Amino acid sequence: LGIPTRNAFNVVTGLTKRVSEKAGYAIDNAFYEKNYRTDLEKAIEEGDDGMASHILGLLLGERIDTDMSEAVFEEVLALSKRGYKVLPRTMPKTVTVNDVEYELTDEQREAMREIYSGYAEGLSQLIARSDYGRLADEEKEYAIDRVSDIYYERAYLEVLGIDRGDRDLFLSCAVSADALAVYRAAVRGLSSDVDRRGNVIAGSKRAKVVRAINALDISRAEKALLLASSGYSLQDGDIRGMSAQNARKTLLRFILMMDGTKEEKAALAEACGFEVRNGRILRNSL
Repeated sequence: LGIPTRNAFNVVTGLTKRVSEKAGYAIDNAFYEKNYRTDLEKAIEEGDDGMASHILGLLLGERIDTDMSEAVFEEVLALSKRGYKVLPRTMPKTVTVNDVEYELTDEQREAMREIYSGYAEGLSQLIARSDYGRLADEEKEYAIDRVSDIYYERAYLEVLGIDRGDRDLFLSCAVSADALAVYRAAVRGLSSDVDRRGNVIAGSKRAKVVRAINALDISRAEKALLLASSGYSLQDGDIRGMSAQNARKTLLRFILMMDGTKEEKAALAEACGFEVRNGRILRNSL
């Protein structure tokens, strides 16, 4: 009809933004592909809390197909405002196997997104933990990233059949992702002490790891599993109130009784130092 639609669009959008900046952003979003991460950072930098909250909601809706609880949303927003990278991932468009790149179908990406969305519940369990509350902000960032990684790698494995060797994905058949995340955040960066001459003090790092494990809100069997799977042999008193022998018995019973496949149990037992032969856990390895 000869009407300059570009100009009309600008006028309508401009007027809408004067009434509601969020509505104006929504109109822009309907016509243009928005970079939510960049826009979120800009809103945070400008101190526009309302817009930051609005954009975060749009970003989460794009990357996961389930709603986050209000508590998780507020935690992610608060950490983002303080400059920490705690946003969920986007699903890959391609994967590389044996140096060959393959393009994923929309169906594969959507299936991965569905599995990865379990991350929202994983975060809900994480931030509800008392031991998470004791972490510093940078440790919280790391713990959230660990939960994200576990669900991301689970999506790779279950949809594409690709196991990229994530240690915590392997352990998550026995210990929850949220507990593993807090553990990794707590032991991250631990190192051995040295004496005045610069010599490493034997067992000093191990003692720190044991303290970190005992501070976790998990069962004694899970504590024994984390310690044993980290390459440390169980000793008397490592797990409070337990001898080394009792700790190993408790751990083996836990593995045998856990909800998992025979192969998962055997692999986990072997990782914890038990003897496995022909896929069977040998009880005499105690």
